[in-house]
Amino acid sequence: TVFKAGVPQSSPDWYPDTPINYAMQYHSNGYFLHDSWWRSDYGPTTNFPHADSSGDPFSAQGSHGCVNMSKDNAAWLYGFVSLNTTVLVY
Repeated sequence: TVFKAGVPQSSPDWYPDTPINYAMQYHSNGYFLHDSWWRSDYGPTTNFPHADSSGDPFSAQGSHGCVNMSKDNAAWLYGFVSLNTTVLVY
């Protein structure tokens, strides 16, 4: 799967085409639980503003509504859930 921004590069919401290994849509209009291989840090105090030690310039940007996960956690979830699984985000 490749995520595409769908907005002009001049937009603050733009991001480069991004290959994703595991993506599970939880809401229409492109909201996903997915791996974010470009980030190194997850959990409390890293959410907003995004704080990340990877050095990748895109790691500090917001998630645009998605739930970012490590590749290992996203792989586990992808193998565990099925279509129409209820997802609660809070």
